Amino acid sequence: MSDDYYRRVQEIIQQEKATRPPPKPPRQHNREPGQIKRFLLQVLAAIVIAATLIYLADLIDFHLRKNSVGQATVQVYYAIGQKNGKTELVFQDAQQVNCANAFFPHAGMSTCWWLRQHPEQRIDFFKK
Repeated sequence: MSDDYYRRVQEIIQQEKATRPPPKPPRQHNREPGQIKRFLLQVLAAIVIAATLIYLADLIDFHLRKNSVGQATVQVYYAIGQKNGKTELVFQDAQQVNCANAFFPHAGMSTCWWLRQHPEQRIDFFKK
């Protein structure tokens, strides 16, 4: 009886193998050795070109716009390091500073959106 059982199991396995689709061949990459490096360099070049074009468009807009220079209120304070390791803070009065109404800084001015989000400006001095 056990021989019939094993023979029947073998027949079922053979039938299943016969109806099973053939296995897919292993995937082969048709890439040249330098193809990935070349692709990454192209992506990097595209990013640099896009950033340059955005900066130039912002610069042209800054120079052509009438209200390109704005003002923001800034609180300046000095952090003076002491010899004992403590820091003394000296606050100045709030003052209006000129800023660029642009996405990037231009003409030596910080952007207005940055100064409005960071109205406190810390200047560090450390004694030796």
